[in-house]
Amino acid sequence: MKYELDLVNKEPIIKSGGPEWWSPHGIKMCADEKFLPGYLLIKSDVAKLKIYADSQCMFKKILLPWYLEWVIIHSSQERVDGKVMMSTDALKSAFVFADTTSRGSRWLIERYGGEVAEQGKFIRWKNFLNIPGPGTGQDGDPNISIFLDDVIKNSVFNLIYPTLTSEERRHWTVHEACKEYFKDEGIIRPTNITDDYPS
Repeated sequence: MKYELDLVNKEPIIKSGGPEWWSPHGIKMCADEKFLPGYLLIKSDVAKLKIYADSQCMFKKILLPWYLEWVIIHSSQERVDGKVMMSTDALKSAFVFADTTSRGSRWLIERYGGEVAEQGKFIRWKNFLNIPGPGTGQDGDPNISIFLDDVIKNSVFNLIYPTLTSEERRHWTVHEACKEYFKDEGIIRPTNITDDYPS
């Protein structure tokens, strides 16, 4: 899937401190402290999101698709779950390291409001993320909502770039390819970096 810079940006209707399509329960989501190469768990008491790469791809040092699986427990008798696949570029856009949207997904932002989105994968406005798309913001939605705090964003960064040394991380933020960068709540987000991984 080809990603390109998309400047469509529309502020959503805000309710309960976030977009109306985002559940306030998303503020309770936290990154698990255990770090395993190619695997990250983000969870709360009633919801879990697993992000992982194919083990064969990790062994070959090729980051092909990332898999995102979630489960939400609504009651003792009700739960929903889902699974989507994302390219590295899509994962970076979902978790605030890029602001790119494919042309075919602009309608999501135009209709619901947001900064970036990808049909069937995610929608995000600032640090408010929904996977795989917008919901009602009420209990019972099948989508998972996450507030992207610094710990979660740093954990996803480490997932995507697991082999960077401290020196390389410092270099990464000032590299020639990162001239067009900006700071948002202490996170440096390059706007024009693309990996050589297949989409």
